Amino acid sequence: GINAEYGGFLLLLSVLPVWKRYRKNEHVRAALRGACAVAVGFVFTSTYLLYQRAVHKTSDALLSLLAFYLSFHLTLQVPLVIVISGFVGFLVTSIPRVYHSLT
Repeated sequence: GINAEYGGFLLLLSVLPVWKRYRKNEHVRAALRGACAVAVGFVFTSTYLLYQRAVHKTSDALLSLLAFYLSFHLTLQVPLVIVISGFVGFLVTSIPRVYHSLT
């Protein structure tokens, strides 16, 4: 809701007048490019660490690729991606158990 965005909105309102004054300053722009690069590095690192801890089998990797495809290529909403991935994950883990219990 509104509470999650309130802090960012206040920050934007407080920085906007200062930004108008310094946006053409090349040193400020270089610092912002560096901060952006650091943020991308943090996101990549956290994604890699999560992948290392969560993916143990080929089916886990394929499920994460499916979620990525649904999110970024088909641009489905995140809750729908979670439901679809959860259902596919349930099927992938339960079908072999049912098959082995029948044989």
